Amino acid sequence: MKTKFPDILKYKEWIKLFSEVDFQELKSSHKVDNLESKEMSDRRFEIIKKMESMGTDFNELEKLMIDYKRLFVMNELDFKINPQKDLKSTNNNTYMTAKIMWPDDSGEDRAVRISLGRIDENEEYSKELENKYLEMGKTALKKLLKETYVKEKSVK
Repeated sequence: MKTKFPDILKYKEWIKLFSEVDFQELKSSHKVDNLESKEMSDRRFEIIKKMESMGTDFNELEKLMIDYKRLFVMNELDFKINPQKDLKSTNNNTYMTAKIMWPDDSGEDRAVRISLGRIDENEEYSKELENKYLEMGKTALKKLLKETYVKEKSVK
């Protein structure tokens, strides 16, 4: 992705981070030099309490951020093309594939890869051929991501 998209707010991970921190263990494993002070502990519990009271809002915000990132990916279509050997093929066929990163429901990016067709060994690689595959990838990914987006929106 040409644009570095900020991480999705992950409410459950932040609650877990603040709830399960164990400074005794961190100190013994030399990850921190000092134990948590009373002020730090009080502030941490305030954060937990505030986050828990806003749990519904955080979850809704997280879903909106994931949805926006999906729309961004569909709008930007920043993908890569590359040849890939078919390991199951007895003929050692090579296919051109397009790969794009798509945020799943947790906000993590997962690779979506599609085949753009078998590469003809007799065809010489050129900028023209690369542009052909880029255009094929753009068209195919645009269609696939739109279908995926609509399907994922209808499930919720």
